[in-house]
Amino acid sequence: MRLRKLILGLAAVAVVGVGAVGAANADRIMRGLQSGRSLPELLVYAADVLKVRYPSVGEPLAPLADALRPSPGAVSAFPDGVTLADWRGTGASPDLHLPAPFYGGGQPEPTPLAVATAGVVRRTAPDTVVVNTAETLSRALRQAVPGREILIAPGTYDLRGHGIDLDTAGRADAPIVVRAEHLGAVTLNLDMMEGFHVRAPYWVFENLDIRGTCGNPGRCEHAFHVVGEARGTIIRNTRMVDFNSPLKVNGLRGAYPDAGLVEFSTFAATDRRRTSSPVSFVDIVGASDWTVRHSLIADMAKAGGDRISYAGFMKGGGARGVFDANLVICSMTVPVKGETRVGLSFGGGGSAGADCRGGSCEGGVEHAEGRMTNNIVMHCPDVGIYLNKAAGTDVAHNTLYNTLGIDVRYPQSTARLRNNVIAGRVHEREGGTAIEGDNIVLGSFFSADRRPAEMRAWYAHPDAADFRLRDVPPLLAAGLKLESVDTDFCGRRRSAGGADLGAIEYRAGGCSPADFLPSLAPYPEEARRP
Repeated sequence: MRLRKLILGLAAVAVVGVGAVGAANADRIMRGLQSGRSLPELLVYAADVLKVRYPSVGEPLAPLADALRPSPGAVSAFPDGVTLADWRGTGASPDLHLPAPFYGGGQPEPTPLAVATAGVVRRTAPDTVVVNTAETLSRALRQAVPGREILIAPGTYDLRGHGIDLDTAGRADAPIVVRAEHLGAVTLNLDMMEGFHVRAPYWVFENLDIRGTCGNPGRCEHAFHVVGEARGTIIRNTRMVDFNSPLKVNGLRGAYPDAGLVEFSTFAATDRRRTSSPVSFVDIVGASDWTVRHSLIADMAKAGGDRISYAGFMKGGGARGVFDANLVICSMTVPVKGETRVGLSFGGGGSAGADCRGGSCEGGVEHAEGRMTNNIVMHCPDVGIYLNKAAGTDVAHNTLYNTLGIDVRYPQSTARLRNNVIAGRVHEREGGTAIEGDNIVLGSFFSADRRPAEMRAWYAHPDAADFRLRDVPPLLAAGLKLESVDTDFCGRRRSAGGADLGAIEYRAGGCSPADFLPSLAPYPEEARRP
């Protein structure tokens, strides 16, 4: 009772303090109270707002606010016995068959899921070079020309050195393709700091199993480092395991590798990364118009340095990035031991000015007009979605389970949150603004249980990523149909009437992220047409 009175008094001080320095901020705090926040939540919220706009008022409240702020805490891992080798869920799969890559107007065209699962094996390209040793692979990469397909014969290839420089430019109508016949046929063991160093446009990589095998695990930085002029890079149905940041994208000498596509791929690790280097499995800085879709991102854990890791972020002044229909499992086979693991982010941990597009992030914005749609983010000790100085972000139809929720941080961050199912809370932090509509938010700021009983009753086995229904939940047809989100996590079209909340449109058939391809059948025949 005494603590409650103390909190009430301090919250009142916060509100009075805000009123003393500005009516607009007082109104902001009162809106926070009217939104249903508890008194501790209100105090933290008020301190965050004041710290940005009026430090002299906010700073004295900061120590208490920090003490009340929830810590990441422990998080349940994926059920025991699951291994990456056994995984048959979302991500790279030997059962996917992708058509030849296509660029419309210089932009890579995403592959409809129904097409990828139709079982149609594409013909060998006319200009195909088959390689069967590490030496012939290296030579073929050096001698590549536009329109050529480098087909790697089945086997295991051990590659050593600093990296594999790719400097020959493909064309939108004649990309250079590096592929195996199907996933699992080829394993590339990389004992090098970075694998494919893509420095020229229109390269495509498919069906590759890439493993970091450095004796010093921290040395294996990237499977792909895409820089400068490397516009239109495509990575499809590829598995990347045991790298600090498997995909790193950044500018070089004033050029930025825009318009990249990652789809049907897997990013994972078999252990914590013992490094002080950044650990972010999708690390995109300064580039615009990248799409990451239908991929599994799991077990990003950093054991050294600040121990903070991300499933994926886009930052550095880029724009129009998309995370769509991904499955993020922060703790799948590598349990949490005090690390901070964050799900998907626009803004990440911020950028130094020199790393920003054009040498500065204009207006302090890390990313603009980004979209996060149809993602399932789970088992994260910290937030599932983090918006750091991310302007005009659309966050729609996501399902967050066993996470701290969503942070919208700093005045530059503005977000529309629509049709989401969130175990956790939505926190407008240090001046961030979230406009919410038709969401189900089941946690609270101080909830110790991020696995709400409601979600465990609605879904078959959410702890194991089985989000098929076993009940009739209130999320069915509960949201407005969004024209910007016409398909769901399963690749099926959203219903014409009210949309189901969360990542999956159950009235269109649904699917299981943990048993993905079998749960998709049957697709309507018309959906299989490219």
